[in-house]
Amino acid sequence: MEKRFEQLQTENSRLKADLSDAYNESGKLSTAISRLEESRSLLQWVLEDERNQKIVLEDSMKREMQKLSLDLSIAKEGAAKKVFELENEIDKVRSLIISIVSTCKLTFRFPFVADKHGIVP
Repeated sequence: MEKRFEQLQTENSRLKADLSDAYNESGKLSTAISRLEESRSLLQWVLEDERNQKIVLEDSMKREMQKLSLDLSIAKEGAAKKVFELENEIDKVRSLIISIVSTCKLTFRFPFVADKHGIVP
């Protein structure tokens, strides 16, 4: 019976040691899980911040693109107006030159004939 008692004590000690090891391992795992949950939570915040920054950047870029498109449209309209004004000015100058040349021909009756470039020698 004494031998049986020693066996039970040994078994009991081993089970207590196993239980203690299991508690220690459980504590380590619990700590590791807590750290991982903190890391996951932090990464979720970082991801959310990155998503928000991306949205802000996209909105900013869209606004900038709209502004640049508007500026380009205004510049095109201004250039088209300037071209139209210059063409009208050229037409006026051309008409004035033709009028002056016609007046000179009628008034002075040059006996000279212009060459192929319109130059009178």
